[in-house]
Amino acid sequence: MTEVAIGQVSEINQARLNWLQPIAYAAFPLVFAIKWKKWVSPIVWLICIGLIALTGFRSKLIGFVAITVIYGLFRSQSRIKYCVLMAVTGLLAWGAIILVVQQLPLGIQRAVSFVPGVKVSHEASFNAEGSVDWRVEIWKYCLEQAPQYLVLGRGSTFNAQETASGLGSHDIATFSPWFAFETRSYHSGPLTLLVDYGLAGLIVGIWLTFVIVRRFLKAANWLGKNDTFESRYTLYFISQLIWMWPAFFLVYGDAPGLSKLIANTAAAIVLITSAKILVDKENDRDLGIPHLMQHIEEKSEN
Repeated sequence: MTEVAIGQVSEINQARLNWLQPIAYAAFPLVFAIKWKKWVSPIVWLICIGLIALTGFRSKLIGFVAITVIYGLFRSQSRIKYCVLMAVTGLLAWGAIILVVQQLPLGIQRAVSFVPGVKVSHEASFNAEGSVDWRVEIWKYCLEQAPQYLVLGRGSTFNAQETASGLGSHDIATFSPWFAFETRSYHSGPLTLLVDYGLAGLIVGIWLTFVIVRRFLKAANWLGKNDTFESRYTLYFISQLIWMWPAFFLVYGDAPGLSKLIANTAAAIVLITSAKILVDKENDRDLGIPHLMQHIEEKSEN
């Protein structure tokens, strides 16, 4: 790597404001769970999108947009109209990005570099394309090693001292495919399951994803019809998981991420059950007085 290339990587990495991630993730649920005035919710949403875009993570920006679309789909009264609205909004957003992308911070340029027709700066383009090429090299290396782990897998843990002793300074500095393989950083959900847990782990992971997403889709249909805080927050929470389970396979996945997915899935099941109980109690309370009056009238007539 030349000095110019190293300088470009350093510049783009400094422009990526990774420390904004927790702020964006903390604020994002508020867009959906709280009943804002009509003009407030879009503004809060745009702020969250801007914050996550400044980190430069394409996958996280895509995730925020996907969660928004999924949540809105189940909250909408007419899904056909909603899909048309989203298509029009997407086209307008695409055009706006093309027009202003060169004036945006480098972090945001990197985050939107995947959008077709968007011409970002050379620095952002170099960094984004380099990231893709680097991942492809890791995947190629891991696939070459995978056959020997198809039956039992190699496990998701490793001895840090033993691993460090077998790595050179160049491997660590450049995060070489060998370094990624040794530290279980495959940057791929399917490879994580296949290499670490064997072919059986991959099959179980795919089956589990199908079962969980199917269950959450059914729950989302019910939650979208209720307008309580509990229902709105729970719908947001499972909208995340409806996106994140497939994204584990299609976008990015690792062993810690899988553990987090499983834990969040368990939490989502608790939230769904709790939301149903609270909604049922609310309905019973709303119906309690009319039923009581009807009972009194029937007694008086007798």
